[in-house]
Amino acid sequence: MATQRHITTGSTRWALLVGVLFLAIQSAMAPPTTLLAMPARFATAAPDLPIDSIAVTTTADAADGNTASFAALLSQPGADGAVSLREALLATSTMTTPAALTITFGIPASGAGYNSTENTWTITLGMQALPALARGNVTVDGSTQPGPATHPRIVLDGAGVYEAAGFSNGFTITSGRNTILGLALINFYDDGVLLDGPAAAFNHIAGCFIGARPNGSAEPSASYFGIEIRAGAHDNIIG
Repeated sequence: MATQRHITTGSTRWALLVGVLFLAIQSAMAPPTTLLAMPARFATAAPDLPIDSIAVTTTADAADGNTASFAALLSQPGADGAVSLREALLATSTMTTPAALTITFGIPASGAGYNSTENTWTITLGMQALPALARGNVTVDGSTQPGPATHPRIVLDGAGVYEAAGFSNGFTITSGRNTILGLALINFYDDGVLLDGPAAAFNHIAGCFIGARPNGSAEPSASYFGIEIRAGAHDNIIG
């Protein structure tokens, strides 16, 4: 029950309610809250974030999609509607975003090049070597291909690559902070991986079979070098 006090000032007598009634009066006296709608001209939509990861979905060595960016390649793939490793690498060289870029793999078992005995997918390259990793900060992660984790599931076969001497490589890296993971590279005439020049620094090559198939058997036409580091490349980690 609220208490009551009587205060007399001149001829006027005031009754002040203390406690619950005071709170009720305070609440009643509070101004109403008004919600104002923001004019449409001040409203801003969230910007579209650039796509920094893409999955290779075919073993074909095609390059007929839009390689202006990962987003462009996903919206305008080639005639087969899939994304090739070559297309993904070409896209990395044209993207100006400072973010790290990642190439993963998600090739279906129904695709060409699938070996059900080894549980592997072979990408057989044509006469041209893959584009060099010149942008930097790119990861090519073969371990993302679904399958057993006991061996690389993605095989790059370079038997058909025919370039000038020194350029028939699996990967040529001329930039920094790239990562190559979980791939088998076979039959490249020159190098499985070439780290070339002083800008090729702080790269990481790990979990790869170079010159050997995923089952551990050696290829008769192994690369001249497995991994070559030359011309001032430095601070790279192998393994």
